[in-house]
Amino acid sequence: ATILEELGARPQLARVLRSWGETLREAGRTAEGDAPLRRALELFEGMGIAPEAEAVRAILAGGSAHPR
Repeated sequence: ATILEELGARPQLARVLRSWGETLREAGRTAEGDAPLRRALELFEGMGIAPEAEAVRAILAGGSAHPR
């Protein structure tokens, strides 16, 4: 994730964080998965990528948003 930040690859970073958060939640580590999901949401919102932001909001609300 640090490399993506250094390269300015924010969309890719947000997608990696989303995927990591989803993986943690699917493994039953919901609280731990929420942190990367919240960061992904901040990035998507900041970049104006509304569909991705909405998908992450749905995940945080307890739903599922596929495909990735």
